[in-house]
Amino acid sequence: RIRQIDVELVERMAERGHGDGIADIGGPLTARIICEQLGFDWSEVGTEKVAVWTKAVLDQIGRMQTREDMLENARVMCELQNYIICYIDAREAEPREDMISDLVHARLDDGANPTLSREEKIATVRGFLIAGNDTTATAIANLLLVLATNPGLADELAPQADNERVMMRFVEEVLRLQPPVHGLFRTAMKDTVLGGTPIPAMAQLCVLYASANDDDAKFPDPRRLDIERPNVGASLTFGSGIHKCVGLSLARMEIKVAAQE
Repeated sequence: RIRQIDVELVERMAERGHGDGIADIGGPLTARIICEQLGFDWSEVGTEKVAVWTKAVLDQIGRMQTREDMLENARVMCELQNYIICYIDAREAEPREDMISDLVHARLDDGANPTLSREEKIATVRGFLIAGNDTTATAIANLLLVLATNPGLADELAPQADNERVMMRFVEEVLRLQPPVHGLFRTAMKDTVLGGTPIPAMAQLCVLYASANDDDAKFPDPRRLDIERPNVGASLTFGSGIHKCVGLSLARMEIKVAAQE
Protein backbone atom coordinates (compact mmCIF):
# COMPACT_ATOMS: atom_id res chain seq x y z
CA ARG A 1 0.00 0.00 0.00
CA ILE A 2 2.82 2.41 0.85
CA ARG A 3 4.59 1.56 -2.41
CA GLN A 4 1.42 2.18 -4.44
CA ILE A 5 0.92 5.64 -2.93
CA ASP A 6 4.59 6.49 -3.37
CA VAL A 7 4.58 5.52 -7.05
CA GLU A 8 1.53 7.73 -7.63
CA LEU A 9 3.27 10.71 -6.00
CA VAL A 10 6.52 10.26 -7.92
CA GLU A 11 4.65 9.98 -11.23
CA ARG A 12 2.62 13.09 -10.47
CA MET A 13 5.75 15.09 -9.65
CA ALA A 14 7.48 13.83 -12.81
CA GLU A 15 4.55 15.00 -14.93
CA ARG A 16 4.98 18.55 -13.62
CA GLY A 17 8.70 18.46 -14.28
CA HIS A 18 9.63 19.82 -10.84
CA GLY A 19 8.82 19.25 -7.22
CA ASP A 20 9.54 19.70 -3.57
CA GLY A 21 10.66 16.79 -1.38
CA ILE A 22 8.23 17.53 1.46
CA ALA A 23 5.27 19.15 -0.30
CA ASP A 24 5.16 16.73 -3.23
CA ILE A 25 6.38 13.39 -1.86
CA GLY A 26 7.13 13.22 1.86
CA GLY A 27 4.12 15.18 3.12
CA PRO A 28 1.38 13.50 1.05
CA LEU A 29 2.85 10.01 1.53
CA THR A 30 3.26 10.13 5.29
CA ALA A 31 0.04 12.05 5.95
CA ARG A 32 -2.05 9.62 3.94
CA ILE A 33 -0.49 6.53 5.49
CA ILE A 34 -0.92 7.69 9.10
CA CYS A 35 -4.49 8.84 8.42
CA GLU A 36 -5.35 5.43 6.96
CA GLN A 37 -3.70 3.69 9.92
CA LEU A 38 -5.69 5.77 12.38
CA GLY A 39 -8.91 5.23 10.45
CA PHE A 40 -9.53 8.78 9.21
CA ASP A 41 -11.38 9.29 5.94
CA TRP A 42 -8.61 10.55 3.67
CA SER A 43 -11.08 12.05 1.20
CA GLU A 44 -12.30 14.50 3.86
CA VAL A 45 -8.89 15.19 5.40
CA GLY A 46 -6.25 15.49 2.67
CA THR A 47 -2.66 16.69 2.73
CA GLU A 48 -3.39 20.40 3.16
CA LYS A 49 -5.60 19.97 6.24
CA VAL A 50 -3.05 17.66 7.88
CA ALA A 51 -0.32 20.24 7.15
CA VAL A 52 -2.37 23.02 8.80
CA TRP A 53 -3.10 20.84 11.85
CA THR A 54 0.56 19.85 12.11
CA LYS A 55 1.82 23.43 11.97
CA ALA A 56 -0.62 24.55 14.66
CA VAL A 57 0.56 21.83 17.05
CA LEU A 58 4.27 22.21 16.33
CA ASP A 59 4.15 26.00 16.73
CA GLN A 60 3.46 25.37 20.42
CA ILE A 61 6.91 23.75 20.71
CA GLY A 62 8.82 26.54 19.00
CA ARG A 63 7.49 29.24 21.36
CA MET A 64 7.88 31.87 18.62
CA GLN A 65 4.20 32.74 18.20
CA THR A 66 2.66 36.19 18.28
CA ARG A 67 -0.59 36.56 20.22
CA GLU A 68 -2.51 36.46 16.92
CA ASP A 69 -0.67 33.30 15.87
CA MET A 70 -1.44 31.70 19.23
CA LEU A 71 -5.16 32.42 18.95
CA GLU A 72 -5.33 31.11 15.38
CA ASN A 73 -3.35 27.98 16.26
CA ALA A 74 -5.64 27.40 19.26
CA ARG A 75 -8.65 27.59 16.93
CA VAL A 76 -7.05 25.08 14.54
CA MET A 77 -6.15 22.72 17.38
CA CYS A 78 -9.74 22.83 18.64
CA GLU A 79 -10.88 21.93 15.12
CA LEU A 80 -8.45 19.00 15.08
CA GLN A 81 -9.49 17.77 18.52
CA ASN A 82 -13.19 17.99 17.67
CA TYR A 83 -12.48 15.96 14.54
CA ILE A 84 -10.66 13.34 16.62
CA ILE A 85 -13.49 13.22 19.18
CA CYS A 86 -16.00 12.36 16.45
CA TYR A 87 -13.90 9.34 15.47
CA ILE A 88 -13.34 8.26 19.06
CA ASP A 89 -17.08 8.35 19.72
CA ALA A 90 -17.79 6.43 16.50
CA ARG A 91 -15.20 3.74 17.26
CA GLU A 92 -16.42 3.34 20.83
CA ALA A 93 -19.86 2.52 19.43
CA GLU A 94 -18.62 0.47 16.47
CA PRO A 95 -14.96 -0.62 16.39
CA ARG A 96 -13.15 -1.19 13.10
CA GLU A 97 -9.74 -2.40 11.99
CA ASP A 98 -7.82 0.78 12.79
CA MET A 99 -5.61 2.32 15.46
CA ILE A 100 -8.32 4.50 17.00
CA SER A 101 -10.44 1.41 17.63
CA ASP A 102 -7.43 -0.28 19.22
CA LEU A 103 -6.84 2.70 21.51
CA VAL A 104 -10.41 3.21 22.68
CA HIS A 105 -10.99 -0.50 23.36
CA ALA A 106 -7.60 -1.30 24.90
CA ARG A 107 -7.78 -2.78 28.40
CA LEU A 108 -5.12 -3.43 31.04
CA ASP A 109 -5.24 -5.71 34.06
CA ASP A 110 -5.19 -2.65 36.29
CA GLY A 111 -8.07 -2.15 38.66
CA ALA A 112 -7.30 1.55 39.12
CA ASN A 113 -6.68 2.59 35.50
CA PRO A 114 -7.77 -0.17 33.10
CA THR A 115 -8.32 2.19 30.16
CA LEU A 116 -7.07 5.49 28.82
CA SER A 117 -9.04 8.52 29.96
CA ARG A 118 -10.96 10.49 27.34
CA GLU A 119 -8.32 13.22 27.45
CA GLU A 120 -5.54 10.65 27.01
CA LYS A 121 -7.29 9.10 24.00
CA ILE A 122 -7.61 12.48 22.29
CA ALA A 123 -4.01 13.46 23.07
CA THR A 124 -2.65 10.09 21.91
CA VAL A 125 -4.48 10.18 18.58
CA ARG A 126 -3.34 13.77 18.05
CA GLY A 127 0.23 12.76 18.88
CA PHE A 128 0.14 9.83 16.46
CA LEU A 129 -1.20 12.03 13.66
CA ILE A 130 1.41 14.77 14.06
CA ALA A 131 4.41 12.57 14.87
CA GLY A 132 3.35 10.10 12.20
CA ASN A 133 3.71 12.54 9.33
CA ASP A 134 5.94 15.54 10.01
CA THR A 135 9.26 13.95 10.96
CA THR A 136 9.05 11.15 8.39
CA ALA A 137 8.20 13.64 5.65
CA THR A 138 11.32 15.60 6.61
CA ALA A 139 13.37 12.39 6.63
CA ILE A 140 12.26 11.63 3.07
CA ALA A 141 13.24 15.14 1.98
CA ASN A 142 16.62 14.66 3.68
CA LEU A 143 17.06 11.39 1.79
CA LEU A 144 16.53 13.25 -1.49
CA LEU A 145 19.04 15.87 -0.32
CA VAL A 146 21.67 13.18 0.34
CA LEU A 147 21.09 11.67 -3.10
CA ALA A 148 21.31 15.08 -4.77
CA THR A 149 24.51 16.13 -2.99
CA ASN A 150 26.45 12.89 -3.40
CA PRO A 151 27.39 12.60 -7.09
CA GLY A 152 27.06 9.07 -8.43
CA LEU A 153 25.24 7.74 -5.36
CA ALA A 154 21.86 7.43 -7.09
CA ASP A 155 23.44 5.58 -10.02
CA GLU A 156 25.24 3.27 -7.62
CA LEU A 157 22.06 2.43 -5.68
CA ALA A 158 19.62 2.18 -8.60
CA PRO A 159 20.58 -1.39 -9.63
CA GLN A 160 20.18 -2.46 -5.99
CA ALA A 161 16.80 -0.81 -5.37
CA ASP A 162 15.16 -4.18 -4.69
CA ASN A 163 17.94 -5.33 -2.37
CA GLU A 164 16.31 -4.96 1.06
CA ARG A 165 19.61 -5.13 2.96
CA VAL A 166 21.28 -2.42 0.90
CA MET A 167 18.32 -0.08 0.95
CA MET A 168 17.69 -0.42 4.67
CA ARG A 169 21.34 0.21 5.47
CA PHE A 170 21.26 3.26 3.18
CA VAL A 171 18.17 4.54 4.98
CA GLU A 172 19.86 4.06 8.37
CA GLU A 173 22.91 6.05 7.26
CA VAL A 174 20.70 8.85 5.95
CA LEU A 175 18.84 8.93 9.27
CA ARG A 176 22.17 9.16 11.11
CA LEU A 177 23.67 11.82 8.85
CA GLN A 178 20.52 13.93 8.45
CA PRO A 179 18.13 13.26 11.35
CA PRO A 180 14.76 14.98 10.89
CA VAL A 181 14.87 16.11 14.53
CA HIS A 182 18.24 17.43 15.70
CA GLY A 183 17.28 17.64 19.35
CA LEU A 184 14.46 17.75 21.89
CA PHE A 185 14.16 19.13 25.40
CA ARG A 186 13.91 16.96 28.49
CA THR A 187 13.29 17.88 32.14
CA ALA A 188 15.35 16.32 34.93
CA MET A 189 12.85 14.89 37.41
CA LYS A 190 15.40 14.67 40.23
CA ASP A 191 18.94 15.76 41.09
CA THR A 192 21.39 13.67 39.10
CA VAL A 193 24.86 13.66 37.55
CA LEU A 194 25.35 13.35 33.79
CA GLY A 195 28.85 12.90 32.39
CA GLY A 196 30.30 14.29 35.59
CA THR A 197 28.08 17.39 35.50
CA PRO A 198 25.54 17.89 38.33
CA ILE A 199 22.00 18.36 36.96
CA PRO A 200 19.47 19.82 39.45
CA ALA A 201 15.86 18.64 39.55
CA MET A 202 13.56 20.39 37.03
CA ALA A 203 16.50 21.61 34.92
CA GLN A 204 15.79 21.79 31.18
CA LEU A 205 18.20 19.85 28.96
CA CYS A 206 18.43 19.83 25.19
CA VAL A 207 19.30 16.32 24.02
CA LEU A 208 21.08 16.75 20.68
CA TYR A 209 20.57 13.54 18.70
CA ALA A 210 22.37 14.99 15.69
CA SER A 211 25.49 15.66 17.76
CA ALA A 212 25.47 12.13 19.20
CA ASN A 213 25.20 10.75 15.67
CA ASP A 214 28.46 12.54 14.84
CA ASP A 215 30.41 11.03 17.74
CA ASP A 216 33.61 9.80 16.06
CA ALA A 217 34.23 7.41 18.97
CA LYS A 218 31.04 5.63 17.93
CA PHE A 219 31.07 6.30 14.17
CA PRO A 220 34.57 6.68 12.66
CA ASP A 221 34.68 9.44 10.02
CA PRO A 222 31.10 10.34 10.99
CA ARG A 223 30.33 12.71 8.11
CA ARG A 224 31.01 10.00 5.53
CA LEU A 225 28.06 8.00 4.24
CA ASP A 226 29.03 4.35 4.67
CA ILE A 227 26.28 1.74 4.39
CA GLU A 228 28.78 -0.98 5.36
CA ARG A 229 29.40 0.39 8.84
CA PRO A 230 29.42 -2.51 11.33
CA ASN A 231 27.10 -0.55 13.63
CA VAL A 232 24.80 0.98 10.99
CA GLY A 233 21.47 1.62 12.64
CA ALA A 234 23.00 2.43 16.03
CA SER A 235 22.22 6.14 15.83
CA LEU A 236 20.02 8.01 18.30
CA THR A 237 17.76 9.46 15.61
CA PHE A 238 14.73 7.64 17.03
CA GLY A 239 15.67 8.39 20.63
CA SER A 240 16.35 5.80 23.31
CA GLY A 241 14.81 4.07 26.31
CA ILE A 242 11.28 5.06 27.31
CA HIS A 243 11.44 7.97 24.84
CA LYS A 244 12.20 5.79 21.81
CA CYS A 245 9.90 6.53 18.88
CA VAL A 246 6.95 4.11 18.84
CA GLY A 247 6.51 4.60 15.10
CA LEU A 248 10.07 3.82 14.03
CA SER A 249 9.16 0.65 12.08
CA LEU A 250 6.53 2.48 10.01
CA ALA A 251 8.88 5.44 9.46
CA ARG A 252 11.70 3.19 8.26
CA MET A 253 9.35 1.40 5.88
CA GLU A 254 8.04 4.64 4.37
CA ILE A 255 11.55 6.08 3.93
CA LYS A 256 12.80 2.84 2.36
CA VAL A 257 9.94 2.72 -0.14
CA ALA A 258 10.57 6.37 -1.05
CA ALA A 259 14.24 5.52 -1.62
CA GLN A 260 13.38 2.55 -3.81
CA GLU A 261 11.09 4.59 -6.01
